[in-house]
Amino acid sequence: MELKKDRIIIKSIYKDKMGNFIKKIIQIKKFDPYKKKGIYLKNKIVLKKSSKKKQ
Repeated sequence: MELKKDRIIIKSIYKDKMGNFIKKIIQIKKFDPYKKKGIYLKNKIVLKKSSKKKQ
């Protein structure tokens, strides 16, 4: 595991255990795209919901 200013890099030879660990961490503090705070995966795209009503 490497710690940088705004990142945590997790590496493991056991991908299944690492995936379970990452899921638990993300459930604790989900990413909020409006405040841009929280934990998210680098290669995962987080979309904002549109507030416009469709007619």
